[in-house]
Amino acid sequence: MKNDTRSEILLNVIKERNAITACIQETWRTGIELLERKSFIIVSNGLDQNVQRGNRGSQGVAIALNPDGEAAWKAAGYEKHMNFGARVLAIRLLLKDHENRDIGVFLISTYAPIGNASDDEWDLYFNQLSSCIAKKSQNDILLIGSDTNSS
Repeated sequence: MKNDTRSEILLNVIKERNAITACIQETWRTGIELLERKSFIIVSNGLDQNVQRGNRGSQGVAIALNPDGEAAWKAAGYEKHMNFGARVLAIRLLLKDHENRDIGVFLISTYAPIGNASDDEWDLYFNQLSSCIAKKSQNDILLIGSDTNSS
């Protein structure tokens, strides 16, 4: 996600697979963004520019939504949770089942620390993830897309 070419490749894959949404990790983007790329909306959360380490980039999560995904997000009131650091991001979608009943989906994109990260970093990550999960409505389906770094 750090440049337009890579973003376009990723969005083409999502489109080819007919997915309405995708969780993306290690975006290397900074700050909170709402991007429009092709026919997709991308909700992105990364480190603050002044915290980003060097030119390589670090952390960052995003959720890409095609037009149907954006409609489901709109139906849920554009609910988003982006205040859990650069490793956790959530949105709520309101979908319809085969009988046209509403189904709430709480979608989290998360990026775990590397396996040898400090206990403090892991504790912070799990606290942020737990706090995010606590925002889920009682009857919503919880879906988590995560890069767990083989941990």
